[in-house]
Amino acid sequence: MARTKAEEATMVEEVKEKEIVPYSDEDRVEIPPLFYDKDRYSSPVIVGVNGKMYSIPRGVPGIKVPRVVKEILDQSEYQKQMAGNFMNSIEGVQKLGDF
Repeated sequence: MARTKAEEATMVEEVKEKEIVPYSDEDRVEIPPLFYDKDRYSSPVIVGVNGKMYSIPRGVPGIKVPRVVKEILDQSEYQKQMAGNFMNSIEGVQKLGDF
């Protein structure tokens, strides 16, 4: 279900109100650069873990983040792939039904 612009603005304000915590002293791992373009994917990725917020810039190589943040990013990517696979399978079924 699509969000209205007012709902999106409220969500952005809530994120801005929360404290953005720089990378902590936890065990850190390097992540590959996050996808970046000058349009839709230009904002940093915000990841929240146990009340801490991490702001990860896109397109910057060599960033080290806590291991748990990397796990969340990996899970997010996996979910996107699974959703894409599901949508592709649904499209195939819909095409079979259209005679």
